[in-house]
Amino acid sequence: MLAWQVERLIHVGAEAEVSSGLYLGLPAIMKIRKPRSYRNPQLDRRLTTSRMMAEARMLSRLSQSSLPVPNILACEMSKGMMVQSLMPGKQIVDILRNSATDVKTAMRLVGNAIRQLHSVGAIHGDLTTNNLL
Repeated sequence: MLAWQVERLIHVGAEAEVSSGLYLGLPAIMKIRKPRSYRNPQLDRRLTTSRMMAEARMLSRLSQSSLPVPNILACEMSKGMMVQSLMPGKQIVDILRNSATDVKTAMRLVGNAIRQLHSVGAIHGDLTTNNLL
């Protein structure tokens, strides 16, 4: 993607690689879902497309609520790639590792955010401290 300038790799997970950078000059993240070599290629493409569509629908729905969610800036289903606006904040995992912040207080804030998410009928499909800001 010519409009993307990568700055750094943020996370390599089981499902995707996430990097930060600039998209058309805007701070953004790019998520690239990795092909699964052990799967039938047609099935893999179908599953990747389905999961990306579900994520896009959920982000669109959540953008109508008061919850802070990233905007989708670009999406290429055939490449398993989605670019989203960069959300301000630190990953919860980094806060818990590097801060004197009370873990109980931090987790209470996370719990409240998850409650808000559930109150609008949404669930987080991969709820880990790496995936929360």
